[in-house]
Amino acid sequence: MKVAVVGAGAIGLLYAIRTQEAGHEVTLFVRREQQMELIRNKGIQLEGESMVYDIHVKNVMDLRGSFDLIIVATKQTHVKKIVEVVKTNEIVAPLLFLQNGMGHIEDINEMVNPTAIGVIEHGARKLSDRTVAHTGVGITRIASITMKKEDLIIYKEELDSSHFPYKLENDWFEVMSDKLVINAVINPLTSIFMVVNGEVVSNPNLFRIAKKLCEEACNVLGKAGVEYHLDRVKKVALQTKDNHSSMLEDIKNGRRTEIEGISGYLLKRANYELPYTTFVYEGVQAMQQMNRRGYE
Repeated sequence: MKVAVVGAGAIGLLYAIRTQEAGHEVTLFVRREQQMELIRNKGIQLEGESMVYDIHVKNVMDLRGSFDLIIVATKQTHVKKIVEVVKTNEIVAPLLFLQNGMGHIEDINEMVNPTAIGVIEHGARKLSDRTVAHTGVGITRIASITMKKEDLIIYKEELDSSHFPYKLENDWFEVMSDKLVINAVINPLTSIFMVVNGEVVSNPNLFRIAKKLCEEACNVLGKAGVEYHLDRVKKVALQTKDNHSSMLEDIKNGRRTEIEGISGYLLKRANYELPYTTFVYEGVQAMQQMNRRGYE
């Protein structure tokens, strides 16, 4: 297949490598000219491996051409721009979106292209503009939004491998909302208190807040069994106990976070007060504003 991977952060680099490994012709679309030239000259690479992947690389504004699939691996905050580029350049290829949160679903719903979402259970950390660490092997759960189920099955079979598996799911909302509960607890808490993920579980004070955040998210999303979802939060936090959440990394580096599509999505969806979610939402917004001043 001819596959476009849009975005060259940790997830974009990882999926570009694994998709090319699976035998597909991959073009990586990036935003910054400096990164584009570096990848063009030196390729991309996984930490600890000698293999260098020579890969086609272009500027994201030049996203056009006939692709069998476009994997959108940008931050959620950039999805609207990608949707605009797809519309402007009259691209008809199917798209697979790999974002945290659910704030971008409205933008996806405006598209005429066949669309699907993927929920990532891999760990990845960007080390440089051309290198990425695959810090935890998991699966990619994919579900259709408007894509035909039979087409999604074909993509799953084409992309799937023993060391980078894909799994089909029937209900995109169920899959994404399950992940949203986890993100709504771990990401803002670790960001506000500037701690690794494991601290959410090991610190009893933080864990009490985590439980309240989990309860609020489950109530808004109509999920029964808060304890089940709290156990999932604990499992992810412990599996990634030494990692920084992507939201904390964004704050530390003066980047815009995905808080609007995570906690902000819950606040917009609820028709009642969410005191703990409101606190972490405002807290992340405040930290984001303060930290970005040093980068402007």
